[in-house]
Amino acid sequence: MNVKTQKITFGAMIVAIFAIMLLLNRQTGDMLQSIFFFVYPIPMVAFSAKYGLRDSLAVFICTLICTIFFGTVLTAFYAVTQALVGIVYGTCLYHKKDPAKTILLVMVLCAVFSLASLWVDAAISGIQISQTATELKNIFESSLNKAMEQTVASGNYDEASLAQMKEGMAKILSMDFLTRIVFISMALTGVFQGIVIYILSTAILVRLRFPIQKAKPITSFYPPEWSGILALALNYFMQYAFAKPFSNTLLQSTIETLGFCSSIYLWTFGVMAAAMFLHRKAHWNKMMAILLPSVLLLTILQGVALILGCAYISLGLHRWLETEPQVQY
Repeated sequence: MNVKTQKITFGAMIVAIFAIMLLLNRQTGDMLQSIFFFVYPIPMVAFSAKYGLRDSLAVFICTLICTIFFGTVLTAFYAVTQALVGIVYGTCLYHKKDPAKTILLVMVLCAVFSLASLWVDAAISGIQISQTATELKNIFESSLNKAMEQTVASGNYDEASLAQMKEGMAKILSMDFLTRIVFISMALTGVFQGIVIYILSTAILVRLRFPIQKAKPITSFYPPEWSGILALALNYFMQYAFAKPFSNTLLQSTIETLGFCSSIYLWTFGVMAAAMFLHRKAHWNKMMAILLPSVLLLTILQGVALILGCAYISLGLHRWLETEPQVQY
């Protein structure tokens, strides 16, 4: 089989796999949507990794036609956007781009498409984002009211603490805050989806014996040193905004969103710093060195995680953890 015939045959197989997934999802009433959501990009990853962007466009157009015949409007949006993610990822593999930059690009694209799905879903179903925030508010109110009733019934409270609790509830249950939570959760869902797509696609391509660049360990990544100080400052600024909210709603929303994202940024590197210390310096088992800090630093020691993350990024803790201990003779 010559190269051109092989390319056409492989492309037809990719389109057929894509169409089968769409048809199965439609016949099961979208029950498989949550599973296929992570699988839609993989066929296009395989083709574009082998033949590049130019030859992938024809296959992408064929998959686009398949979504018209075999998918609903929302399914078509998910399938098309995830196929685009697959093309981008596969093209990066074809051109042998840096794996760290590739996975970052995939995560950003998935986060953007995940946020865009909010508006597409609202336009199709008629359920607005504000209605979703209202449902969250009702759930939180029900849970917090029950907790307050139990506190009052036990008698272990005073009027000052009860008033402070109600004030905190009012801040948490504001529509602006809950709307931001919806957006942030969708963005984080997209980031998680990008990681899963990267792992699944890489595993499948390795099984198919595609040439894949060996991924660098995450500990070799050095973020900009100024980003740790900036993230810590944004986090404390967010806490100040919670304590004394600004009259400008846009400013308040911006500070809270940036502060929340900076917290996740510092927590991630804080857990990484603790895990590296326990594994490399204290010689713990790798699984326990990752699991224990993840549980402690993200629950009861969140402040410690922020400081560790800042030290890891900006104060040279990363370099110290990377150095091998000197052997004494």
